[in-house]
Amino acid sequence: MLIYPVGSPGGESVAALLSGRPEIAGIYRVGEIAKGRRLAALSHPGLLVLDATGGDDAVEFVRDVRTCNPLAQVLILLPGEVSEEVALLLDLPHIHGLAEPWTPEAINSALDDLMARDPAAMAPVYSARLEQINLLDLLRVKAFAGDSSVLTVIGGRGESGQIYLDRGALVHARANRTGGLEALHQILTWPGGSIQEIPLPVEHPVTIEADTGTLLLELSAVVADGGAAPAGGEAAAPAEKSVRHHIGERTVHLGEYAEDQLDQLESLPKILIVDDNPMILRYADEVLARHWADHALISVQSVAEAESCMEEFQPRIVLLDHHLPDGSGADLAERWAVDPATAGIPVVMISGYAEHLVEAARRCPNIVATLAKPFTPGQLVEAVRGAESFIVPGS
Repeated sequence: MLIYPVGSPGGESVAALLSGRPEIAGIYRVGEIAKGRRLAALSHPGLLVLDATGGDDAVEFVRDVRTCNPLAQVLILLPGEVSEEVALLLDLPHIHGLAEPWTPEAINSALDDLMARDPAAMAPVYSARLEQINLLDLLRVKAFAGDSSVLTVIGGRGESGQIYLDRGALVHARANRTGGLEALHQILTWPGGSIQEIPLPVEHPVTIEADTGTLLLELSAVVADGGAAPAGGEAAAPAEKSVRHHIGERTVHLGEYAEDQLDQLESLPKILIVDDNPMILRYADEVLARHWADHALISVQSVAEAESCMEEFQPRIVLLDHHLPDGSGADLAERWAVDPATAGIPVVMISGYAEHLVEAARRCPNIVATLAKPFTPGQLVEAVRGAESFIVPGS
């Protein structure tokens, strides 16, 4: 759970009331949006409490959290007068407002509503043949989406097992007479079969405590090598190198087919992602690396780094946030539009404010698509594929 800002009377009341609830694993108070973004990128919070006096940056923060974790619940503590931006935010699903006075009774009632789960009211939401999908790929997508569900897997030889996810974290697996990591490894080695998804029960076992992001990387290495679970169900040894490489202030994420070509980075096709929010950067490059597996995804957090990367790499496409710490993304796109060396590179503009997107697209002919936060993986992929149609052949 995240509370913004530190010292908010309402936020502190919420924290005090939540501190005794067993379903709350941790409470983080943040006084700066930048720190909140870093914490959210690491912890995938299931609940965000926002004092609406935090201003437009706080509203943008909520949209970012909901982009990367669409199941996160948000409680907005509303002052007497609600801004237009906050009112628009309240129209999104899983976002709830609580008007003053913020009494313990009112807060407890709101929290009970937020945290109540009724699995019986939800029908199974997914089923597929495993010949059509890759189970490890599905786990990655569900982890990034922050899903809570149980995947029931039937192997091609009749094996049966289940994988539990709680707000994006892999927390339990069972297969035959084994559980935890050993069972998870077994399930991933089964040939063919089918899979169904059902809601996660309120009460469920927890036998896996490893960090899910690290675990998925380790599992990728094991599956790629055709390996089985290590003795005793221990996690596999980490891969020798990560697919994300930190080069100065840049992060380079190589797609599956470009993985071994870091030394040939200059010749690889590239997509440049510019956003000051580490949540959005990780979310976007993870989604795009799966669809553009022969590309290098280069992520930066400032106008200065974006300009440097544009000059150095000449990416095929740029994803560009409107608001950056050292300037405006729209102003940067406009400069690129009038420079013959960069005018032909399509830009996808991202913002939580529709009016910013409309104005930027009107000013800059190189902005060929826009994405309003929160956006889904499908919307992101569709926008980038649309931008590809504007690439001049041979460029």
